[in-house]
Parts: sequence; structure tokens; C-alpha cells
Amino acid sequence: MIQTTTQTIAKALVASGILSLFVLIAPSAFAQENVNIQIPGISVQTSEAGAKVNVGGLINVDTTKGSTSVSNAGTNVNIGGDGILINTSNGTAVSLGANGENLSVVASTGLTAPSVKAVVSLSGNPSAYIKTDADTQAYNKLVMTATPAVQSIDSNNQKVSVSYKQQGRLFGLFNVQMDGKANVDASGNVSINLPWYSVFVVKNTGDIKTSIKTDLNAAKTSNKVSVSTGTLAPVDQAQIVHVVANSIAGNVSVEVNGENTSVQTGGTSVKVNEGN
Repeated sequence: MIQTTTQTIAKALVASGILSLFVLIAPSAFAQENVNIQIPGISVQTSEAGAKVNVGGLINVDTTKGSTSVSNAGTNVNIGGDGILINTSNGTAVSLGANGENLSVVASTGLTAPSVKAVVSLSGNPSAYIKTDADTQAYNKLVMTATPAVQSIDSNNQKVSVSYKQQGRLFGLFNVQMDGKANVDASGNVSINLPWYSVFVVKNTGDIKTSIKTDLNAAKTSNKVSVSTGTLAPVDQAQIVHVVANSIAGNVSVEVNGENTSVQTGGTSVKVNEGN
């Protein structure tokens, strides 16, 4: 009777389009119970040791105490409390952090797309694999690859600057793009540099700045970043880059030449135009 009821609930979740929510709550909701649900395309197994969720045979989420393993189409990224075990593009498994390699070493061997996503989001404990300026530079390159809205990144122990294209309307009428640069210094001050003529352009620079301040304050509150010592450690630079890049991606549209396609990358709307 219990198993039939559980299956009915699972089917209802699938039908209502909130499977992702079910996947997220399954490990915690059934952590103290043994559950085995089998319905077409979906398998859920939980025990005190952890949980395994299979969706359509393509996605596998296997959680245990203190770590998570995610695999898709033969590629997996294992995220632990102190580091990440990743697959490189040549199929080699490499330990990143937790007494493994630093990011600058691993990035030079090539990373799979899921691995890049895990690193860019600073999964695990980034202080375990971002320890040097070379690690920060390697991280910045990955962020630029993963975030079309970001043009360039310059970071050191005094300031982080992320360049992007600021859209707006000149005199409120004509579409324009300007070179923008979002800056965060070692004291946590946020500023945005724009060309002199930006005063005549209607733009959303204020939204970008507010987003950066809000997310930076949240990162400081959760002790993910320290900006009170007057200098920025490599991992602090990476955390600030992560905050600024996400804020820009959520407020800036990007046009890429190619076929007529529109792609959503995080919060960024990427337009792909044919020809010009």
C-alpha cells in the first residue's frame, strides 16, 4: 500500500513538471528510510548511506554523506567537501584540491563541460584548489569561456575588474553598446566605469551594480569571501569574479554571429544572428 502510494506521488510529480524538485528533495526526504521506486524512465533508490536517482538512463545523481557524484552521458564530476574529482577531456580522472592538483595544473590538461561548470561555480572547497595567482588566472579563463557576456577579467590582490558590453539607448532612442568595466576593490567597494558619453544613454548599470553589491554582501556574510584585510587572496579574487560575472550575465544580452538561434546561458540571453 505504501509503495503504491509512493509511486502515485512520483508519477504526479512527473506529470506536473516538477521532477527537478523531487530529485532535489529525495535524498533529504527519505534519508532515514529505504525507498525503491521504479516507474518508466525514472529510478529512485535511497538508504541511510545515501541516494541514487536515475532519469531516463541519462542522468545519475548519487549522493552519500559529505559528497555528491553527478554523471551524464558518460561524463561525471565528483564533488566532495574539500575538493573535486574531475574527468579531463582525454578521459583522465584528476583530483582537484583535497591534497590533489591546483586548478592551474588541471586546467592545462583540458576539462569536460560538466567539469568546467563545477569549477566555475566554485564547487567543493575552492580554497583547496585556488591557492596561487596562476590558479586565479586559470579560473578567470574558464569563467570567460562559460560566460559569453564577459569580455575580459583582470584580477590582483588589490582589485578585480570584469569587462563587458553595456547596452543602452542613446537619448532613449538609439540602441548602442559601450565598453563597461565592473570593479571591486580590496575593501569591497563596487564601481562601474563607462565612456563619458554614457550620461546621454539610458542603461541598466544601476541594476548591475546593485546585483553585485547584494551578492557580494551575501558572500561576505557566508564567509565565502574576505574583503576586510586590504588585500585579496587568490580564492577571494575568484569568489569576487564569480559574483561579478553572474551579475553581468543576469543583466546583459550578448549577440553572437552565426545561425539564427537564441540561447539562454545562465541569466544571459545570447542571440545568434546569421550573416552579420
